[in-house]
Amino acid sequence: TVNLEGEKHYYLANDITYAGEGAAISYEIYGQKVTCLHLNGNDITTTNGYTIFIAAGYLNIMGDGTVMGNPSNSARGTVIYANNKTATNGASLYSGTYTKCDMSSSSPVIVLGANGGNVTVYEDALVDGGSGNAVNTGAATNRDAAFYVEGATIRGNVTIPGASGTAFTSTFKTVNGTVTGTVKVNGTSAVTFSGRTKIGKLLPATGQTVNFENMLDGSSVKVSADGVFSSYMAMADEWLQYFSTTDSGDWLIVRDKTFYQGTKTGLPTAEQTDIETILAAYADRIVRLGEAHNHSSSGPVGGADGYNTIAEWKTGMEKLNMDFAVIVDHRQSSHMYVEDWDNDEVTFIGGTETGTDITDLPDGKNNIHMNLIFSEPEQLEALINSGHPQFTNVAVAPEGWSGYTFKAGACSKQDLRELAALVRELGGFFAHVHPKYDGYVDSVDPLDYYYGEYTGIEVVCATGSKTDSRKDYNKKAYDLWVDLLELDKKVYATYGNDDHSMPSTASLTAMYTETKEASEYMQHMRAGDFTPGWVGIRMKIGDTLMGGTTEFEGQRLVIAAGDMFAGKYDATHKYAIQLYDDGGLLFESELNPSEMNYYAVDADPEAKFYRVLIWDTTIGAHVAVGNPIWNQ
Repeated sequence: TVNLEGEKHYYLANDITYAGEGAAISYEIYGQKVTCLHLNGNDITTTNGYTIFIAAGYLNIMGDGTVMGNPSNSARGTVIYANNKTATNGASLYSGTYTKCDMSSSSPVIVLGANGGNVTVYEDALVDGGSGNAVNTGAATNRDAAFYVEGATIRGNVTIPGASGTAFTSTFKTVNGTVTGTVKVNGTSAVTFSGRTKIGKLLPATGQTVNFENMLDGSSVKVSADGVFSSYMAMADEWLQYFSTTDSGDWLIVRDKTFYQGTKTGLPTAEQTDIETILAAYADRIVRLGEAHNHSSSGPVGGADGYNTIAEWKTGMEKLNMDFAVIVDHRQSSHMYVEDWDNDEVTFIGGTETGTDITDLPDGKNNIHMNLIFSEPEQLEALINSGHPQFTNVAVAPEGWSGYTFKAGACSKQDLRELAALVRELGGFFAHVHPKYDGYVDSVDPLDYYYGEYTGIEVVCATGSKTDSRKDYNKKAYDLWVDLLELDKKVYATYGNDDHSMPSTASLTAMYTETKEASEYMQHMRAGDFTPGWVGIRMKIGDTLMGGTTEFEGQRLVIAAGDMFAGKYDATHKYAIQLYDDGGLLFESELNPSEMNYYAVDADPEAKFYRVLIWDTTIGAHVAVGNPIWNQ
């Protein structure tokens, strides 16, 4: 417990881990002046109570550390509990990450208690509630409570109950902020959105007024699909636009100071000249469906830990109408030499899956697996024999097998960046696979998962047909990829099955190629011109295709989506296409699964990138992820 008076700055010199009851740090702050706690890269963690309890006064929490909560009491997961006796004071979060350790918990990261309390989150802060609750403004039965977002990101849901039977209300306002989840509002609460704001879903009470002030182009709000939006939205007078009723599930998207209903107007359809340009760009290329992360038994024991031979894989792929498969048996190249590897029916692409403990990340939270993918065994073997510290005990494969084996050596983050660069130099593709599995790297810093431009992040790992994009670790992996894009990193999304038995269609990849040669598949994979998922996506801006970089000024973005894999398409389901730029969702339209769908918009010269997502809206899962085109 720390009593702070006056205008003072306090610096956290070491990490704090607290296992007692109550709060790791409890503040009774006297005086009206700002008092700062600087984290400077250090962490505060609690295992049995609130991490920070603010009873009175005003606290600014600054720096680039992490505040984490994982208590076992009823406040499970709460990081900051503001319960101020003076409603005009509270907490300000300027930077760093504020997160629950237990992302499955329903309790919020930040709670404003019954006595009121204010929290303001500024531009460099991330409040990370995962797919659960991030903020609850509290009942505010005795005092008004207020939560403000200014340029920051709130990952998860924000619940604003407001007062019940009292004159006090909760207040929520965001200026240039992002909330990835649902903003749920009570009818007595005051809600205002301003600037360039992104709200994943808005669930106001009947009769609730939501104010929009000076909203900028690219802002978007999705009306809850949980029911008809019977409230109205009051906008700045100069907009002269009011919505008294909006259908559930609509996106309200700002364009030229006008709100468009995304599912009504949708993504603009392409003109015939647009369609001709994208058909010409992909001329002579047809869609091929395959799988980008698998294992066989065709190699020395200990490396080839699958249960089926390459010959059995070939037969299984033909039965499923699969065109290609990436086989990355562990720490060896022998599988790329077996008799059935080269054949006329299906295409095998090779490589190896390896892994290591990262020496400059905390023990127990530092294991990584990566696929090093190549079309030719000689490329992989040049890497294995390169002298890089990842490859130790390199040896010629034992009798009866061709190729090489190795053991995985420990590496630093810089070692892995150099490995990824070497893979690319040798003509291969580096993919960080199942990055958010339990027992692997566990960090709130996206850059701990980043190993260079034009590498891959596996945003869905189906683990042998057992799951899809709705699984918690896949949601986290997708969010990680989005975070890296927001940090201006050119990283490609991938899907993978990680099949160790016979092939399946749980997590496919679509690619448009002229031939069935492994070298052509590798060419498009390295360029990012492929679609993780079972829907074919083609995209171009000017002469630049998906995965590339070009000037957006004066160019048209053209999209073609269709060619759904017959073995995955369900005629009873509905599908949607979404277009995103670096600011978030721009448009959403229903996708007709029985035909090719064409769309086109003028590229915004201020956008950093565009990307496409295909949803199965019936089950609430993304089924295809288009890789971005970046602005030069």
